[in-house]
Amino acid sequence: MGELSHFALRAGALALSIPLGQGGSYRHASDDPQTLAALAQAFDDDHVATVLPPDGGLLSGLSAGANLALALSNGITPAQAGPLDQALSEALLQAGMPAQRVAALHRLLPADLSPLERWTLGWVVAYLRGAQLLVLDRPFMPMNHAQQHQVLALEAMFRTRHPHTPVVWLHLTEPIPMPAPALGAQPQERVCLC
Repeated sequence: MGELSHFALRAGALALSIPLGQGGSYRHASDDPQTLAALAQAFDDDHVATVLPPDGGLLSGLSAGANLALALSNGITPAQAGPLDQALSEALLQAGMPAQRVAALHRLLPADLSPLERWTLGWVVAYLRGAQLLVLDRPFMPMNHAQQHQVLALEAMFRTRHPHTPVVWLHLTEPIPMPAPALGAQPQERVCLC
């Protein structure tokens, strides 16, 4: 069976078709949080997309370290666990998390983390595992302006590692900061999925 070339989704009156393997950034805005939640659930139910929810998708009863181990362990052999731990720490540091905080994460529960830290942990899983399609479900909801810009930097980092993965942003209609293209880079077209 060949790989999919397009991701098609119908959710209520909305019909989407997103080319896979070509990168790009797509946005859908709504003023109704329930509509966005239903759309994120429809993406998740399809099992092609990796959906990153506003809370990072962490299980509340497990420590951050246990959450990461569970999410990243699928298909990982014991020999690969050491390099994965190193890759995880490096990704968290690259994501802007201080080294002392990275060291403490393994024993903290999600409730002990800031909204940005929870989201960053979920992002690191997507960053290390890759995806055919990444859906960022209302990533700016619990964050201040500076944290929103950090999320944009993380999306740019994801694009560098996975240039052929399309990224879908689901967000409330309130204004969101848009990243400036790197010097000398071609600007990415932003398409509204409205």
